[in-house]
Amino acid sequence: MSRLADITIIIPSYNRQNYVLRQLAFWSQHQVVCHVLDGSNKPIAEHFLQDFNNNVHYHHLDISLEDRFGYAIKLIQTDYSCLLSDDEFFLPQYIKPG
Repeated sequence: MSRLADITIIIPSYNRQNYVLRQLAFWSQHQVVCHVLDGSNKPIAEHFLQDFNNNVHYHHLDISLEDRFGYAIKLIQTDYSCLLSDDEFFLPQYIKPG
């Protein structure tokens, strides 16, 4: 099993749906749990989210960034977590938990 399975990635976003979709597509190809916390007024349409693997999760939460961070704490069920912005990538081969 990949060590990436030990990591949860949290990605907050606001009104940057194209970046969110790019992140979901990227992390969907890796054994990492990824949660995007979108604080936008309007959610991404469901048909754009259908083709991703079940390791990536989109949460539309029209709440403050601080409240989304509080929500994120409840989502983390792995030993490690990291926070990414919606427009940056970590290369999976260089993420080494523990």
